Amino acid sequence: MKDSELLRLKEPVWIASEQPELSDDLVQELKIWWEVEGVRVSGKELDFSLWYSGPQILLTLGADLPPEGYSLEVNSERVVVKGADAAGLSHGVTTLKQLLSWDDGLVVRGVVVEDWPSLAWRGVHLHTGAGAGPTQRKLIERVLAPMKLNKLVIEAQYAKWESHPELWVPELAIPLSELKLTAESARAHGLEPIPLIQTLSHVQWMFVYNRNSELKAGGLDYLFDPTRQESWDIVFDLYAEAVEVFQARTVHIGHDEVRSLRSIFPGTEQHVTQVVEESVLRCYSWLKERDIKTMMWHDTMVHRSESAQVGLAPFPEDGAKLREALPKDILVADWQYGPGSFNLEFPEVSLLVEAGFPTVGAVWDDPERTRAFAAQLVEQGGSGLLQTTWPGRVLSDPVVEGFEHHQFAGIVDAAQAAWTGGSDAKIPAESFRRLWDRQPRSETQSRKGYALDLSGLGESWVPDLPAELNGAEFAFAPAIGVRRDDLELAVPDRPLEGLAFLWYTESAPESPGELAQLEVEYRTGESEKVPIRYGKEVSSRDSTRPAYIGPLAWTSTDGKTHLWRWFWKNPRPDLTVESFTLKQ
Repeated sequence: MKDSELLRLKEPVWIASEQPELSDDLVQELKIWWEVEGVRVSGKELDFSLWYSGPQILLTLGADLPPEGYSLEVNSERVVVKGADAAGLSHGVTTLKQLLSWDDGLVVRGVVVEDWPSLAWRGVHLHTGAGAGPTQRKLIERVLAPMKLNKLVIEAQYAKWESHPELWVPELAIPLSELKLTAESARAHGLEPIPLIQTLSHVQWMFVYNRNSELKAGGLDYLFDPTRQESWDIVFDLYAEAVEVFQARTVHIGHDEVRSLRSIFPGTEQHVTQVVEESVLRCYSWLKERDIKTMMWHDTMVHRSESAQVGLAPFPEDGAKLREALPKDILVADWQYGPGSFNLEFPEVSLLVEAGFPTVGAVWDDPERTRAFAAQLVEQGGSGLLQTTWPGRVLSDPVVEGFEHHQFAGIVDAAQAAWTGGSDAKIPAESFRRLWDRQPRSETQSRKGYALDLSGLGESWVPDLPAELNGAEFAFAPAIGVRRDDLELAVPDRPLEGLAFLWYTESAPESPGELAQLEVEYRTGESEKVPIRYGKEVSSRDSTRPAYIGPLAWTSTDGKTHLWRWFWKNPRPDLTVESFTLKQ
């Protein structure tokens, strides 16, 4: 079967699977997203000659491939997915779902695939917030699982821990029932949920409302006093609840950015290396007794001169001493967050791996650095890659879709890099949004549209633009740069499901917020007011950073000007639109 040929999956679609949960997942895919009603499932591998002559889907184990590997073949008769193990079979089903398309019926492109991950540990770090649960689970179901990630680190110190209600902060304290649902969703989608409780450093959570002020190290709310048993009582109360809620096999204990402590413990020679060693061993012992693995940040274990960017051991010998002292089954997360213009060599990976620690690289929001780090982790024997997000302490849908959207778009880059080992293939800026905003088939069909004439409304020129960009047709008057306080667009007397805007701002604002407002007037006298926010509905001329707006529709030949397409969906398509007014 040629790669360009299509296999039509006629109803009823028959699925035979050795993993019932995977056939259930595929059934949901077909029914919910593709709106296919005729689906039948068998829990056994049957002789296909006994079945009806239409295409079938077989999900089975037995592929002779590395761990998590799978093979996928689509031929003229059926689809066969084989996994090296249960995880590999799951990944194969994920790829199959991504190959499905609609062409007067459900079709799948003819392919032969053998695939497996370059890095075994592939994770994402997320925050909480009082209402973060649904957003966490939407990310799991729509982004993390489809991108074949298998670890989820939840920074969870700001939760409604029952042992310490005095530490609840209303806007931050997520209910434990929500955390439990998130952990269950993660496991159901092949991800290990890992709670992160910031310990020793970054412990402002312990001192909210000036609680426990006597436990501050040197009067600072950044560190707790590790010599006080009361500090550890609080920490282990949270650990105990986190282990229960997450059913955790691993706990991340933090311990990053612990600076010199001599000023905090005056009259002693105690400093960062000794304090970190004692603190980590205390956490490690508590977790080890419960057969739980320890995960921690790397920076106290290496000196700046030994690292790509981040190393906070006071001297190289201090880092060496700590690497020697700590148990070698601690999972170390090597965080290097600088932009791609920083050093793209990561020598600290070899130091950590050669010392005996399983090591994962932790990245942030720069795709070039992510790819380079992943490649060197593979080369130097690293275990995996962790995509971190730092948009603030509150996670929500508006946060994912807002000014910090590029951080979440980085999840797709990191997943690709971890799977391929740092392939140079660039991910389209809108890839995350397509996953996040996925709609059932009937909601995503192409529709004919028409262009609005903006002639005479502008004051500057954008030459040589095509009339159609990314599937949307635009009418380009020679002058389109708009600098008016109010701009009114007349709308033809025709039905209107939505309007696509092709625009940019001259520069990025200093802070996120509303730049303008789109007022929609209906003939009935009713109106809608739509905020125009940077990064959400519009982006700047020189920005290529992934934004929630929509696809990057056009880039000038010199690469300096970029037009983004934003689509406004009419909430009242039953009403006739009289006019649009853009108010700055």
